[in-house]
Amino acid sequence: MCMHPTHMCMCMRMCMCMCPMHTRMLHLCMHRHADSAALEAKRIAAAAHKEREAEKRAEAKAQAEARGAAIRARAEEKWARRNAQIMSTGEQEQLNKRSVFGVAFDTMARKMSPQEGSPQEGSPQEGSP
Repeated sequence: MCMHPTHMCMCMRMCMCMCPMHTRMLHLCMHRHADSAALEAKRIAAAAHKEREAEKRAEAKAQAEARGAAIRARAEEKWARRNAQIMSTGEQEQLNKRSVFGVAFDTMARKMSPQEGSPQEGSPQEGSP
């Protein structure tokens, strides 16, 4: 009789022996098959749990990437608004300087224009009616 430990169950009855040294079929123990079915069910449950955990990690990673992309988009939009505001502020400052000093510049340009022969600012171009 084969006493290989994998062929014994807790009730000490022999299961079907697949040992190459033992060629005859022994009593098929239902306990052994019940145990192997329970182990198989546990193995399947563990594999399913690992798959669910992997799916959760992948979903969390995708959500984190989406949040990161949204944060980057908001930051880029904020910088674009800031740059536009700076540009418009710079143009506004130039316009303010022009309006404050514009009269003096125009007067000085008019005084210098006839002497140097350059066209006056604000006057029509040559050949215009």
